[in-house]
Amino acid sequence: RSLCTMDSEGRCIETNSAWREQLGYSETELRGRRLLDLTHPDDHGHAVALAAELFQTGIAETLETRVRAKDGSWHWLRTSSAFAAEDGLVYARSTDVTELKRVEREREDLLGEVQMLARSDPLTGLPNRRGLGETAPREMARARRSRQPLALLVIDIDHFKQYNDSNGHLEGDAVLRESAV
Repeated sequence: RSLCTMDSEGRCIETNSAWREQLGYSETELRGRRLLDLTHPDDHGHAVALAAELFQTGIAETLETRVRAKDGSWHWLRTSSAFAAEDGLVYARSTDVTELKRVEREREDLLGEVQMLARSDPLTGLPNRRGLGETAPREMARARRSRQPLALLVIDIDHFKQYNDSNGHLEGDAVLRESAV
């Protein structure tokens, strides 16, 4: 576990070797440095809000922020903190969850892709039966509410099977993709 002791302004007083190894800074480089200065700008608001909670209650909920390592890379840290008011010190324990975040992002991307494939034809991108079955009732209700016309276009490509058989599936796929545009 990475451990860090900070003053009430969020400046590092002491870090353990795991903290330093994780981010690549020496103890001297971290001492007196505000951790907020190493925090990704998009995470500042959340970090400041949890710091305010910490100073009010003594304990804040777990915080996940991106922190810049010395080599410029960003590490996701999951941090639990406690404030010792009598000493004016914050004790933080962090775990690097960068790999976990990468796997979660990859999982979300794959789920999104699977959901898209489940609702559309992979060749043309047009809605398949499932996608149309989900979309059509919603669009019909919207058209009724807005009193706007609604149209559904169905195209039949004459002699497509013949074309596909004589020119090959790659050429047939090209015709389908072009027809879908």
